[in-house]
Amino acid sequence: MSETWQPIETAPKDKPILAWCNHDADPYVEDAQTGRLTTYGAHCEGLAYATDGYNVVEWGGETSEYGDYNELLYSIPDWWFVVGSDFEVAANPTHWTPLPAPPHDP
Repeated sequence: MSETWQPIETAPKDKPILAWCNHDADPYVEDAQTGRLTTYGAHCEGLAYATDGYNVVEWGGETSEYGDYNELLYSIPDWWFVVGSDFEVAANPTHWTPLPAPPHDP
C-alpha cells in the first residue's frame, strides 16, 4: 500500500480512517466578538482531545441538549473522534489516508 495523504475535506465519513491530527491547527474560537466556538472547539469543551500525530478516527458524535420546555439549548454537529472513544475524544485531523488491509493468515 502506498501512503497517499489527502486533505481531510476529502475523507470518507462512512468508515474509519488513519489521520494526522493537530490540535493547534483549529482556531478553537470561530468568532472572537461573540466567543462562538468552532465545531471542534465545542466538542473539546468538557471532553478530551486526540494527541497530535497519527490517530484512527471516525465521523460522528452529534449532540444536542434541550431545556425544561423542550427548547433547544445547544446543538453541536458531527465531527471527527478517535475510534473506540465512544465520541469522547475529539480529533482535529488535517490529512488522512485509508487504513491498510488487516493482516491475513497464510
